[in-house]
Amino acid sequence: MSRETVQSLLSELAELAGLDDLTLDDDGSCLLRLDQVLVHLEHRADDDLLCLFCPLGDAPEPRVVAIMAELLDANVLFSGTGNATLGIPAGTRLVTLQRLVSVEAMDLPAFQAVLEGLVSTAEHWLKRLEAHAATTAAERIPADLMPEHLPPSLRA
Repeated sequence: MSRETVQSLLSELAELAGLDDLTLDDDGSCLLRLDQVLVHLEHRADDDLLCLFCPLGDAPEPRVVAIMAELLDANVLFSGTGNATLGIPAGTRLVTLQRLVSVEAMDLPAFQAVLEGLVSTAEHWLKRLEAHAATTAAERIPADLMPEHLPPSLRA
């Protein structure tokens, strides 16, 4: 795959979506927002692959260990990742989704399928992180302020 191949796929995608031309920067990267998902594309010239990377947000304290267990489970045989990999870089709580693809013979429909699959998987994990954040917030509410303990006029 060459840089020109990746650029061609991006240009075709932009035309199909009715966008201004999408272009790789000098480093071979391009950032897309698809629905609520950021997708960073980077052409890796050394090994001729396209890296797709989605930052999903921070794992909420104190649920980081529980989230890591979910991510590890989802990574087993790519059962919950749509052929991508989930991770948390060392020293952070940032949950990431990434996938490497060869686009040597990839056409636009195949490229779209890769992007759609990645975005779908990212949206699933964004919802999982939101659920963990909601659980964390609920755990911080004192018991006497939980809705069942409030007068009916104050319940949402």
